[in-house]
Amino acid sequence: MTILMTLLETSHQDPNGNFGFSFQDQLCRCLETLKEEKAKIQANEAITRKESEAMLRKIISDRQKMKGEFKQLRSFLEKLEKELLKQMELVETEIVRKRDEQLAKLSRELDPLPNIIRELEEKLQQPPSELLQGIRSTLQRHEGRQTFEATNIFPPELMWEVWDVRDINPILEAVIEQFKGGLTSELSLRKVASVTLDPDTAHPHLTLSEDRRSASWGEAHRELPDNPERFNGHAYVLGCEEFTAGRHCWEVTVGTEEIWAVGVARKSVRRKGMVCFSAKEGIWGMGQLDSKPRSARRSVPLPTAKLRRFRVTVNYAGRQILFFDADTGDLLTAFRKAEFSGEPLLPIFCVGPNTCLELHPVTQ
Repeated sequence: MTILMTLLETSHQDPNGNFGFSFQDQLCRCLETLKEEKAKIQANEAITRKESEAMLRKIISDRQKMKGEFKQLRSFLEKLEKELLKQMELVETEIVRKRDEQLAKLSRELDPLPNIIRELEEKLQQPPSELLQGIRSTLQRHEGRQTFEATNIFPPELMWEVWDVRDINPILEAVIEQFKGGLTSELSLRKVASVTLDPDTAHPHLTLSEDRRSASWGEAHRELPDNPERFNGHAYVLGCEEFTAGRHCWEVTVGTEEIWAVGVARKSVRRKGMVCFSAKEGIWGMGQLDSKPRSARRSVPLPTAKLRRFRVTVNYAGRQILFFDADTGDLLTAFRKAEFSGEPLLPIFCVGPNTCLELHPVTQ
């Protein structure tokens, strides 16, 4: 209605009261506008379907993979359970065998004793004149009998086996408790890291803000202590936060198209000399280190569109580091099966001339 009313208001009539060609022209333009709008809506509809289908395929694939992982875990635990129970059953069988063997031996030793005891008790009840008759033969018959001596029923080898299988439950309890705690911790929602910059690691050309959440290139080379932690080659600076487990994320804004880089580094990364922003040096990242934006792997160029705000995510147990466009959620670069060698990881940044880099809280 608004478009038609505008057309009526802007159209004019000829002397006979008829609308002129102006009305027809505007109607055509209106029709063309509506067709263009329809095409845009349909195109957006198609994109929505395509993107949602792609995401759903990934989720379905990940779900199947997760089911497979749990199936493998159950299979492993069932196999381990059978092996351990079999081991315990063998020890049980040996204990029963040794027990029955010992009981049979004791039974053989015990069988004649009641008759012997009864004979001697009856002998003691006789008068002295009768007691002496045949006493010598009676004593000789029983004095030659071997005296019973108790021996170790179960040999040390069996006892060690018993203690070995009894050790299994405490081990299982500890491992399962650790596994449950570790798995729950690793699978929990990622933690938003409040990253700040470490001034002790900053290259002398870098200037950090008072709150240590931004860095920029300073023309003057500042006279700073050349401590072991400080970079003295490229203009790098590390974050203060260390990551040794779990999932973490932070965001950074880069205010230039010149040299810059963001990433994650092993704590042992070299600080002296020209250190390449690469996995070989223990750095996983992305940025613009020459004329083209690219990842630290040097083989996966980043989109050429202007990029400003990035999200970095670390999955320590999963050995995965991902870089996203924080405004769109698009994945830019992924490092999977990264080798951390059990070391703590720290955020790392490269700040070139005319570059400003700022860290800010993650809101979602």
